[in-house]
Amino acid sequence: MQKWKSNDGTNVMDKHDKACKQQSSSSTQQSIKSFCSIDKKVQDRLINSTKRKIIDVLAECCAIDSLPFNIVNGVGFQELTGKLIKLGRQLGPGVSINDLLPDDSTINRQIDKIYDFRKE
Repeated sequence: MQKWKSNDGTNVMDKHDKACKQQSSSSTQQSIKSFCSIDKKVQDRLINSTKRKIIDVLAECCAIDSLPFNIVNGVGFQELTGKLIKLGRQLGPGVSINDLLPDDSTINRQIDKIYDFRKE
């Protein structure tokens, strides 16, 4: 084990790095995937459970906001949900959806810009 002294700077880390590189890694060493892999049956159950929750939420959304059921078939809706999933992964659970959703007038202005751009 190396002891760090202020006059060493990062010298100790350099020595440690060189020592680690000299040791050959065992071919029997388990990969990280072996610790966190999910078998197919468990994954299928998770997908089905999640899908049931999504069905419930979408049905409630359509009922509350008087939206057509076929909204889920739209390319735009599918792009929206895909991007929301990615953003949720990036931001984590600590962010409120109210901090992210824009006002309807902002969307209106953006639609005008998109229309003008595509019209050209």
